[in-house]
Amino acid sequence: MYGVFILFSVLYNLIPFLNAHYGFEFFSLSFRLDLIDIQLLVVSLSNFVFGVVYYFYYKNINYIDTASKEESLRSAYLFFCFLIFLLTLYLTNKYGWSQMSVGEEMSGEGVLFSITAYLKLLFVSCYLYYIYKFGFNRGAIFLFGLHTIVMFVDGSRSTYMPILFLTISMLYSKSRNFNKNNYKIAALAAGGLAMIVLSRAVIMSVDESLTDNMIMSMLIEGCTGSYMSLQAIYVIANDYSATFTFGATYLIDPFIWLIPQTSIRNNFLTFNDWVNNISPLLREEFAPMGGFYYIAESMAFVPYAGPVIITGVFALITVWIERNKNKYKIIYLSFFSSVGILFTKYVFGNVMKIFLIELIFLGLFLLLEKILIASKKEVRDLRPMPLI
Repeated sequence: MYGVFILFSVLYNLIPFLNAHYGFEFFSLSFRLDLIDIQLLVVSLSNFVFGVVYYFYYKNINYIDTASKEESLRSAYLFFCFLIFLLTLYLTNKYGWSQMSVGEEMSGEGVLFSITAYLKLLFVSCYLYYIYKFGFNRGAIFLFGLHTIVMFVDGSRSTYMPILFLTISMLYSKSRNFNKNNYKIAALAAGGLAMIVLSRAVIMSVDESLTDNMIMSMLIEGCTGSYMSLQAIYVIANDYSATFTFGATYLIDPFIWLIPQTSIRNNFLTFNDWVNNISPLLREEFAPMGGFYYIAESMAFVPYAGPVIITGVFALITVWIERNKNKYKIIYLSFFSSVGILFTKYVFGNVMKIFLIELIFLGLFLLLEKILIASKKEVRDLRPMPLI
């Protein structure tokens, strides 16, 4: 998870820095080198703290499979996952991210977009439970391939990217000789990242070449996906007396995000209150092209020091999760595929909601497993005893 954290740091800082010197003026603050310098300084300090925590506390522990040997149960579960895949594929084609973001949302069908989003999380949970129950094997690779198909149809990378890095981590854990198999791991990482960029390029404008679209998608993600952090720094640096959250977005908002998406939920979110307070001071709306970068929320927590504090806490949590991955496997798998990978690019309350939903789905799978085991035992107990 440390490598992914640094990867996003490069994407959301180096690309805007280079673009400010040689690229496009996406928005009014895109060429403000003074603001970009502040962001680079804050992020550098935060990365340093993250690195210090990992240097002193991180311990490399391989994930240990405790795979079930029941082949019939594994086959039945894979069939169940395939059915979920077909349903997910159908709904994402009609109500997926590409339709909601690029196409026109049809009136009266907003609830179907929400159902589709939850179904994608269920399909992710299917993959996580397979790894937990049956180990990382060919069946897991098969399910990962199905997720790749869903990602291309849906256009969103938020569910695919975490399981891509989880798959890389699992492959590393299974490799007894990393030096011999590192080319496979590197190929999976490079191929998966290429798939992520390619999927977005495919749904972009067809007026340009696919290569141009791939380059532009990375440029847009790096510059517009972190633009809200420049907006937060702009307000703070110009002493506009903006109010701050002092941790409310991290302590209160995760519970509010569990409320179904309505105006009521939006009105109670403390981060939304902060955004509303600074919005009159901005030339564009906050996060004008969507996306998110955690520096903005942590700057709203405490100016300048907030990102360093939040990054240090996140580092401690991820290290604890890594060190206890075999003791709390369900928590590890859920955390890795949500908060562990998406922390830097999601509002904290939202990514915690994803973590809890996946945890709930995995809990339901465990409950169903216990019910099935109990029912089988009951059937065996009811069998007539042999007379001889």
